[in-house]
Amino acid sequence: MRDPRDIIFVFAALGVGMACGLQSYGTAIAGTSIFGGGAVLLHVTGYGARRQPDGLLRFVAPSGPGLEDAITRILRAHCRTFSLVTLREAAQGTVMEHAYQISVLAVDLRTPLVTSLQALPGVHDVSLMLQEPTLDL
Repeated sequence: MRDPRDIIFVFAALGVGMACGLQSYGTAIAGTSIFGGGAVLLHVTGYGARRQPDGLLRFVAPSGPGLEDAITRILRAHCRTFSLVTLREAAQGTVMEHAYQISVLAVDLRTPLVTSLQALPGVHDVSLMLQEPTLDL
């Protein structure tokens, strides 16, 4: 079970199975209808849905406050959400390795995001690793 919500389906099936085993078919049908209606309602409203990040953005940039502001502006323009995962000093403190978890606004903004970051002075080794939330490696 990958999602705690899946356990709810298991318990609902267990309850319906017990009702059928007791030959209480009306209760089983009513319980299935109520559970199915609730599941459809939750799906339609999106209640409890969690949005997974699209991928991991990594790059190396020189340290400095002006460049940090430019990076933040580019991320805000291209991403729905972004959060800094790792910031590591490299090359005796002259550059910083950045790693962000991001969700892009639209699929067609992935390439412009990478090219915009590469256009900044001193930014190099830009890579965007996409991840599929249902794929396990």
